[in-house]
Amino acid sequence: MFLIFLGSLLSAVSWGANGSLIGLFWMMAISRGLAGVGMGGEYVSGIPNTAEDSEEVNYRHRGRRVGFSVNVIELCANILPKLVGLVLIAIFQYGDIQAIWRISYAFGALPCFALFFIRLRMQNSQLFQLQKKRQGYLSLDKFDLKYISRKYWRPFVACAGNWFLFDWYIFTYDTFGARILSQVTGAGLLKTSWILLIQRFFYVLGPISSALLVDKIGRRKVLLFGWSMLIVTSAIMGGVFFKLKTIPIAFVIVFTFFYVFQPFILVPIYLVPAETFPTRFRGIMLGLCSAAGKCGGIAATEAFNPLKQRLGGGDLGLRNLQFVYTGVAFLGVIVTWFLTPEYKERNLIEKDVQYAEFRQELRLECRLRDEMSETNEKK
Repeated sequence: MFLIFLGSLLSAVSWGANGSLIGLFWMMAISRGLAGVGMGGEYVSGIPNTAEDSEEVNYRHRGRRVGFSVNVIELCANILPKLVGLVLIAIFQYGDIQAIWRISYAFGALPCFALFFIRLRMQNSQLFQLQKKRQGYLSLDKFDLKYISRKYWRPFVACAGNWFLFDWYIFTYDTFGARILSQVTGAGLLKTSWILLIQRFFYVLGPISSALLVDKIGRRKVLLFGWSMLIVTSAIMGGVFFKLKTIPIAFVIVFTFFYVFQPFILVPIYLVPAETFPTRFRGIMLGLCSAAGKCGGIAATEAFNPLKQRLGGGDLGLRNLQFVYTGVAFLGVIVTWFLTPEYKERNLIEKDVQYAEFRQELRLECRLRDEMSETNEKK
């Protein structure tokens, strides 16, 4: 959180030596990178702690607690910066661009300052404290790596794969959503930004519904529903793209449904890694899954324009891209169906018990092997 706070403040005061524009952008890039490291740290500490905390309340409601405590709050928070930016544009009327982006960046430091004193009083979950008491803050060793490669390669591929594919989707439309709407509807970027803001309010309905369903019908079913709906909406946008283009409001409505169904994937991809792995390396594995997601976002952002041009450019390229995204969603269904585990109504301490038993067995095997080798050497 401190890194986010510092990165936001440095971004707001970015400046190049002797007024250099290149220097300004370099300082801004480094400052945003610093804030990004902090954001990544939020994933690997906040999500596991929330999941582990459910053991002390009611593990049968773990999905709902994670959904509301993490995903709903995150998506509500995503609305605020967009609203602040649009309000600042309305105030300054593009008369002072620097004031708009500097205030926008500085605004990101305010929540960190407000939460700082609360977090000083926070406690780690009981599961984490027990793990710390049992084995301390030890780094992963050969036993852990053997355990992960033997028992958790399938869940890891599933969690990382779903996160990669989902961020391919969400980064594309977060980055290029305004351009897509502007190209289809003919509206200016400012108007489309307001449309996207209104869509975000509907977007919050997704994580609320998903958080309420994930403990009742299970993680895999919610994931399959979310991916299936993305297949349907992407196929519709591609199949009747040119018809929708003649009725802009119809495209906006379909586009809004596309946003509403995304969180049905978002909640499980945060939740499943947090409950799949033992406490000893839960945060590490979730961090790796999150990193895989960011790789998907980078790949999607870099591939958008080249793919669009390769697929025909202009409206034709944009239309054909929808079929590419349909294929991405179909891959999500395959990963979920064949690889994703289901941990509905299962206690997290089971994972720690299995891990402790496995580690004890490996120690016994190593001890027996050493004793046999010593016996052979004496002979």
